[in-house]
Parts: sequence; C-alpha cells; structure tokens
Amino acid sequence: MVWSYILEYENEQNPFEHRKKAILKWKEFASEYIVENETVLAFGESLFKKGLKPKDALHVSCAKYANCDYFFTTDKGILKKKIDDLKIMNPIDSVLRIDGINALIEKLGPVDAERFISSIIKEDFDYTVWQRRLFEGKSLKCLSQEAMKS
Repeated sequence: MVWSYILEYENEQNPFEHRKKAILKWKEFASEYIVENETVLAFGESLFKKGLKPKDALHVSCAKYANCDYFFTTDKGILKKKIDDLKIMNPIDSVLRIDGINALIEKLGPVDAERFISSIIKEDFDYTVWQRRLFEGKSLKCLSQEAMKS
C-alpha cells in the first residue's frame, strides 16, 4: 500500500473529523510515501490532458510512480479511465470478487473454479500450462508434503 502527499493533503481538507481519522489510520499500513517530483507532475499532467481532474491525476500518477498494480477508488471518473499497467478498481467490487472466487474454490476446487471463470470471460485457458507453472521447481518431497497438508 502506498501513501502520497496528495492523499495526505486531500485528507487534511476533510471537514468530517471522524472520517479524517479513519482514513489516516491507513497510512500506517503504507510501505512507501510518495512526494511531489518531476515524474509525478509530468505523468499527472498527461492524465489531466486525458480528462482526469487535477487531484485525481495526481493520485493516479503517484500510484504509477510507485509501480502499484492496483488503484482503488470509488470515483466513477477515475474508474472509467484505462491506465497502462494499472488496474483501477472499486474496493467494494474487489472484495466481492475475492469473496466470489473463494466461494467458487470452496465449492468447485481451484482447478474447476479457474475453468469456470475462464469459460465466463472467454479467455484461453490451458490447464496443462497452468499446472506446470503451479508445480514448477517443486521437488517430489515438497509437493508430497504440500499435498498432505491440504
């Protein structure tokens, strides 16, 4: 998780003290704090030119600068944008997806859950390739021990 100067600034402006404190608690989980720099400003400017509001452009730019894989927001304007190498997601939808995947795995097992998901999203899924990667580099003894634990 990343914290940034623009998030800090936005939270400081929050008129609701209880919300401000609740949001600030997330800062302790951050592994990195992004401050203003030329790269953040330049990419933020390019995002602004693509239609993001200035504050939103800086938020997303900080995430990109930190090489985040995901950017969580409930802002519909940001959710509609596509940013290379950054998955923009609604946090509530993310929790729902995780719960759904866990339910599928519990009911179908990991392999059939993956097959089911692949059949819905119409992506190619090669079970053999997936399986090879899953067990790649594991010794017979290690694999056997893992199987015994499950």
